Amino acid sequence: MSSDSAAVLGYNLLGGFRLRRDGTPVPPDAWERPMAARVVRLLLVERGFVTEDRLLEAFWRDRDPAAARRCLAVSVCRCRGVLGATAIEASERAYRLVLGPLDSVDSDLFERAAALALDRADGPARTAALEHAAGLWHGEPLPEDRYSDWAQEWRDALVDMRGPASTRPPCAPRGGCWPRTRWTRAHTAASWPGTRRSAGAHARSSSSCAAAVS
Repeated sequence: MSSDSAAVLGYNLLGGFRLRRDGTPVPPDAWERPMAARVVRLLLVERGFVTEDRLLEAFWRDRDPAAARRCLAVSVCRCRGVLGATAIEASERAYRLVLGPLDSVDSDLFERAAALALDRADGPARTAALEHAAGLWHGEPLPEDRYSDWAQEWRDALVDMRGPASTRPPCAPRGGCWPRTRWTRAHTAASWPGTRRSAGAHARSSSSCAAAVS
């Protein structure tokens, strides 16, 4: 499946990874190999140029270096096939995801809205801004990568920002309402098991790779 590089891409990271092209959902099987989608998710989290060594350590640490590089080459080729030929830029054995001027990432929209809301003085405008930010939160950040060490810091930062942006903590089971900070911790622990679990405990996924493309 090829992609028009001029298409507008929408990346959803909250509540699970999803991709839209010109508003139309891209089916998961378009990636052909799950590892290609994982490479895109890491590039969305870390931004900027990510070194080849970083990618190999994240996804193919137990493979022979030559085989790991072939796997990376195949995954990058597949990413370009889905996102567009110019969507993944390579330079000096490093890669970065290129976002077009109209492309969007839902976690970025939430972060910007939450930061703007929290900068406002108390009052109706702040309340409205917080409600807007809360409406942009669609669930756990990248639950697919809950135990991936490269995603932990990013996930935790979003969770920490989400707490103050939640304007209506639910009532506790025995009556009354929890303070917002207490509710945030309890909600996180109950809804996202293992969110703060040590990254060393995550399950390493095994991946197959084809021969590198020229």
